[in-house]
Amino acid sequence: FFSGRATQAMADANQTITQAMSLCETLVTTGALTATRNLVVPLRRATWIVRNDCTGGSIQVIGATGTGTTIATVKTAIVSCDGTNVVRVTADA
Repeated sequence: FFSGRATQAMADANQTITQAMSLCETLVTTGALTATRNLVVPLRRATWIVRNDCTGGSIQVIGATGTGTTIATVKTAIVSCDGTNVVRVTADA
């Protein structure tokens, strides 16, 4: 677990973060979206602070399978993966 921050450019498409990025405490998304896009995270027990700095659309933090949670444009939330699903720990702030 790194205490660092990783940034993922969404490029108006679903994106999968790298294993190294998943070790960071904070994940930040950037880009201009036309719809809700998926930020795909590894299916392992982990908790992240996720900041959606995209414009025009929400992001859904989700694993390759299971359920995910959506974070609104220019909002931050803490999310947790239990190895199957990604759930929200806090409301958007």
